[in-house]
Amino acid sequence: MDNSPLLLKKDARLAGFLYLLHIVAIVYGVIFISTKFGISGTDGMANNIISNELLFRTGIASRILGVITTLLLSLTLYRLLKLVNSTQALLMLTLAVLSVPFQLFAEVFNISSLMIAKGELFKSIGNQQRHELTVLFLHLYNNIVSAGQIFWGLWLLPFGLLALKGRLLPKFLCVLLIAGSACYFIDYLAFLFSPACRSITVLALLAGFACEIATMVYLLKKGSIEKPVLTTQQK
Repeated sequence: MDNSPLLLKKDARLAGFLYLLHIVAIVYGVIFISTKFGISGTDGMANNIISNELLFRTGIASRILGVITTLLLSLTLYRLLKLVNSTQALLMLTLAVLSVPFQLFAEVFNISSLMIAKGELFKSIGNQQRHELTVLFLHLYNNIVSAGQIFWGLWLLPFGLLALKGRLLPKFLCVLLIAGSACYFIDYLAFLFSPACRSITVLALLAGFACEIATMVYLLKKGSIEKPVLTTQQK
């Protein structure tokens, strides 16, 4: 395998590009769409989904794109960081990949909520029951995604440690990645034990997301630091 600095830099920039696609997909599919179709107790939830069906479907497609980029990104980073420590790199890859089935399974409930809202499922129930089932399936979607977030947060820990050891990223970015891992975990704990405390979850989630954006920008712009030592601890 060619471990030349030029190839390493190209792989790092590829990781940055995949990270960019992932972040764009998540911003649209999770942040924008979730704001548009936020779960509420109003009787208009099912009607809101029906009247904006195309937008709702684009959110599903965007999040599936996010899943695909998760796989490609984690594989690209594994290709880079296994040169530092193959065991830790495999742990990083495994944790990232474990988040994928949660997201895919969660989208089944999103699609089902649309089918319920349109009357394609549970055809014999009334409008009020249809609304309640639509909201229930959206809640199930959120709960499954939140559980999968544990693995998305945990994978940043070995990523940050390996990037620090292999000098893929500057030290401050590696520290941010490790801190971001803790932020995602704090967000899930707050969601689990204190769901009413949105200030904690939002701040933790934004902090974790910010560190990933900073990492993406650096990889996309520079690829890696000038003199990476990624080949020094092959195992």
